[in-house]
Amino acid sequence: MQSGNQPGAPEGETTNVGLIIAGLWLGLGLLSCVATGVAGAMSETMGMNVSYFGVPMFFAGLGAMIVAPFVRTKGTPVAVGAPIGCGCGGFILAGMAVAVFYVAIWPSL
Repeated sequence: MQSGNQPGAPEGETTNVGLIIAGLWLGLGLLSCVATGVAGAMSETMGMNVSYFGVPMFFAGLGAMIVAPFVRTKGTPVAVGAPIGCGCGGFILAGMAVAVFYVAIWPSL
């Protein structure tokens, strides 16, 4: 029988690979938000440009971290693939939301 943290863990055994990936992604997202704040303090234009990557990166990490604990026992492919898929989906949706915000709402402020 395999231990819980080995790659290739069968259904029902715990693997933390997806949780580690999600945690790293969330950490990068938090650093990206700090970078967005620093860039915004330097220049409004620079803050806007950095936020096109920083804000979606945070939501990608958040989405991955929300899903990762729930799929730890579903086997390695699901435990790794689900957080990565949700993270990528969150990045795309948040990127579109930021773009729509800057195109539709920002000019009227």
